[in-house]
Amino acid sequence: RGVHLLSRRLEDAMGRTLDAGGQAMLLLNRRGYANYIACPDHRCGWMMTCDYCDATMVYHKDQRLPAGGMVRCHHCTAEQLLPATCPTCGKKVTVFGLGTQRVEEELERVFAGLRVMRMDSDTMRSGKDYHESLQSFRRGEVDVLLGTQMIAKGLDFPNVRLVGVISADTSLHFPDFRASERTFQLVAQGAGRAGRGDGEKPGNV
Repeated sequence: RGVHLLSRRLEDAMGRTLDAGGQAMLLLNRRGYANYIACPDHRCGWMMTCDYCDATMVYHKDQRLPAGGMVRCHHCTAEQLLPATCPTCGKKVTVFGLGTQRVEEELERVFAGLRVMRMDSDTMRSGKDYHESLQSFRRGEVDVLLGTQMIAKGLDFPNVRLVGVISADTSLHFPDFRASERTFQLVAQGAGRAGRGDGEKPGNV
């Protein structure tokens, strides 16, 4: 299966939660499919960065496109198709890293028949999308709500018995002296979404 995006502990906890009729929320503050597009040859060292602002490009999977997806800069929103080969040495490019799209794909592979809803700025185009998605989750039509920081605070669903934070330490490495405080704040807010029911069904984080 390659790289596991979900820890074995989180997989087991999700299985128990879903078997008991509960819902889960998974927080990953990184959208897209993979956040590095690079040459597989370490001697070459090419990595795809934005032509306009030099930020690392992010791969967004889309089977409707000829290349299977596009790459997008999350800083200046520049976009282009995923290149097939390395412009420096001609080898087939590789994509690695993780984002909400890739986690959604793994969830559907690990848990057969799982009803997953992904909530990030790629899927929520309007306030109406956001409202309708949350109502669907509240009605129990969705088993797992997977999203970025937009699901971390302000949501109150009594049947959410598990909150999982994926790759929680990623934001610690941001070039910001407040990175540790912001990471703690996001994780603490996300944790507060679990166990908001009647007390007989405690939440796990």
